[in-house]
Amino acid sequence: MYHSIIILIDRLVHNRTNSTNDVGGEPDLDELIERHGGPAPRYVAYPSPSLWRDPPPSGEHVRRLRTVLKKAEPVALYVHVPFCQRLCHFCSCYTEIRRHLPAHGNDYVSHVKIELERLRVCAGKLPRIFSLHLGGGTPTFLSEKQLVDLLKAIRANAEFCPSAEFSLETNPELVTPSQLRLLWELGFSRISLGVQDLNPNVQWAINRFHPYHKIKDIVTLCRDTGFDSVNFDLVYGLPKQTMTSFSRTVEKVLELGPDRVALYHFAYLPNKKPHQRILDKSAFPTPKENIHIFQAATALFESNGYESVGMDHFAKTDDPLARASRKHRLKRSFMGYEPNPVPNFLGVGPSAISFLDGAYLRNVPSLHAWRHAIDGGRFGQDLWRELTPEDYSRHNLINDLLCNLEIRNRSFARALGPQVQRIFPILEEFVSEGILRRNRKGWEVTKLGRTFVRAIAKTLDAYQIETPKKTQPLSSVNQA
Repeated sequence: MYHSIIILIDRLVHNRTNSTNDVGGEPDLDELIERHGGPAPRYVAYPSPSLWRDPPPSGEHVRRLRTVLKKAEPVALYVHVPFCQRLCHFCSCYTEIRRHLPAHGNDYVSHVKIELERLRVCAGKLPRIFSLHLGGGTPTFLSEKQLVDLLKAIRANAEFCPSAEFSLETNPELVTPSQLRLLWELGFSRISLGVQDLNPNVQWAINRFHPYHKIKDIVTLCRDTGFDSVNFDLVYGLPKQTMTSFSRTVEKVLELGPDRVALYHFAYLPNKKPHQRILDKSAFPTPKENIHIFQAATALFESNGYESVGMDHFAKTDDPLARASRKHRLKRSFMGYEPNPVPNFLGVGPSAISFLDGAYLRNVPSLHAWRHAIDGGRFGQDLWRELTPEDYSRHNLINDLLCNLEIRNRSFARALGPQVQRIFPILEEFVSEGILRRNRKGWEVTKLGRTFVRAIAKTLDAYQIETPKKTQPLSSVNQA
């Protein structure tokens, strides 16, 4: 079957080449946005979390942990620290807004300790930890003592691989010099700063307040302390942004020289995140302006010593992420692009997601419900999804697209089988629009196409019935 599908692809390519020409002239950007600018999953998981159903069967979490142990496979450990002192109006993460009181952090750390101990006891032991990432929320909401206690709890229940990487993300407004020094002493070597935008008008609109000099001081301190990698998160599509203003932000970012930059598109999800309704929609950049903002930022990074990585990241040429990208070794998950991926990851804390032995399992996204479950002797998972063989094939195909910006004929044939004949013409329309380019191995994404990568991925998704041609346009490109 597989070889017959490859022959079919060759025949379709031959027929297409003889009957049509590739792009002629500049594509109409408004028309492309009309066709492909609708909602599409972020594809940090496949199938997408919106398709996960029901809590896992009793004992499923532990059973899969034991299978990972039998295979002697390490795991990436993700710990979700949900606390923030103030709600950022653009945020789509699970957070809990709290005053900075010791009781909140103490209670949280004690429940993480119980969750880890219960996993270890029930599974017999925990797999070795290949990497540790603290996400949020704002992990540096925790006091120095609480950070020490959290690391003690992790080390007491699991063994780290000798070269394990420790990383965390933080809000520049809520991290102190003494915390940074402590984190480095605890073994953290990579830090991601949620910069978003350096324009004061944009910061005011999204309820963030961190002037350039504050970011500069933190970067200098991180370098002086010994952090190996300082990363920035930027967001485009926010209120008050223009191509000119955001280009100035990028120029200031370049002065600070972060090792990696994630350039995320703002996800406007007011039905899921009602606080986003505070934002002034009339101040959003238009879909076309968003594309120009992204393209201008890309040009600035690429002309100043950074390589494009995947669809929305940039890294210095000697950074492990850039090296992994050149070797096509990247993986995309809830923790972003990973240069040294492992098959399984274990999530701890409210809303944290695990992937163990072929299944996703999500902790309930509620601090109260998670604590209640832990206190009741349970793990507090509300959703799960086991991958089928077809899911795996589609996952690998979409991961290649989002990481390597390519669709290879062989992977395409393996994942889609007889459906190749239906999907092939859609991909060829992307070629005619200048979004994809055909090569001898299959298709590659063009510079213009980086803006529409998730629209391409949607055509490869078995659970997305509509094609991009039928999608209704939204106020911004690829925002769901």
